[in-house]
Amino acid sequence: MFNRATAYKEKSRESFDRQAAQYDVSSDGEHARAIYPHVLERLNHLPCHSVLDVGCGTGEILSKIAAREGLTLAGIDLSPQMIGVAQQKLGKQADLRVGEAEKLPWPDNSFDVVLCLDSFHHYPHPRKVLAEMTRVAKSAGRLILGDLWQPTPLRQLMNWLMPLTRGGDVRVYSKKEICDLLNESGFTAIQWGLVNESAYVVTAIVR
Repeated sequence: MFNRATAYKEKSRESFDRQAAQYDVSSDGEHARAIYPHVLERLNHLPCHSVLDVGCGTGEILSKIAAREGLTLAGIDLSPQMIGVAQQKLGKQADLRVGEAEKLPWPDNSFDVVLCLDSFHHYPHPRKVLAEMTRVAKSAGRLILGDLWQPTPLRQLMNWLMPLTRGGDVRVYSKKEICDLLNESGFTAIQWGLVNESAYVVTAIVR
């Protein structure tokens, strides 16, 4: 029996496995790299001791904060090749695991900040992912989520075409859609903003 969610995940895994070796310098990672400075700027204003990056890819954003004293880092990604690159960068500085965002392998109330950068549009069950993020975040913990954005006509076209591509993309969200999802999933103080013509960053607090 065909399972659409499994098909999306397999496409994502295969796509990012192919991209892993060159992701940090190739056009494949260009969109994510444009988001990093905006995420770091927000992260710099947050007092935190533990950070989880969901869909961490090559671990680039974690590597940029690894020098902070007393900071515990963790990351998870569906792609073994991406995690392999991240491990080469970070070594024992971060707890890096291959796995699914819907099943985060950490206890409740583990992290002050949860990051999710340029991967949310790959998740076939976004509410399950957000539920896991709220579970592993500490009370009043923060979420920083950066992802792909397009205006309404183009976004609708992209969402129609995505099932036909091999990248594992599922859905590009409007401002209202992503903010509604966060609100339904137990987040408050939701602040959404475009950071360039094709990306947004939204921050929120776990209730």
